[in-house]
Amino acid sequence: TGAEVKSGTTNVSITCTISGVTMEPNVTWKQGTTDISTNTDYTVGNVTLTDNTAEAVLTVKQANITDTPYTCLVTSAEWAKTDDPHTVDLNVYEITAIADITTATALDKLITCTVTGLTNAGSFAWKKGSDVEIVSSEAYLEIGSDTSVISNEQKSVLKIKSAGFGTLTSATTTFTCEFTSGEEASSPKGEVT
Repeated sequence: TGAEVKSGTTNVSITCTISGVTMEPNVTWKQGTTDISTNTDYTVGNVTLTDNTAEAVLTVKQANITDTPYTCLVTSAEWAKTDDPHTVDLNVYEITAIADITTATALDKLITCTVTGLTNAGSFAWKKGSDVEIVSSEAYLEIGSDTSVISNEQKSVLKIKSAGFGTLTSATTTFTCEFTSGEEASSPKGEVT
């Protein structure tokens, strides 16, 4: 199972899953043609076997978190296979917010949250103040989000309507765009304020 994570993430775990086995296989990890099983920039976990499924976990440390396919080579006496390759992808995305905020109060203001480097669409959530999620369009806030990835990019826009400027206080003037990757269910959320 691969991962899609925000740039700057410190440690990321990816998993090589081998189904239909009753005996623990041997797993070796490679990046390209280089064996990384003993490289200190990675942590190789023990192979676990549960309900005829073996899992080998590789933890990638921050210096190596880039868009990279890793290969787990599976050797299984049960399957009579040696170095059977399985690709596990690590994808990294960037998230930025650009606000169109000026001193004039007669116009609506837009904050655009852009996520780049995607392979699959994810989902957005907007928060205001102390992590209060904006669940739907409010009297002075309106959310619009792309539901698809175009050129490896997905966007969400928060519109602050001019009529609502008077309702903003220091506790509600901070808005956070939160993005959850659609690539892998276990991928962590990325956010920008």
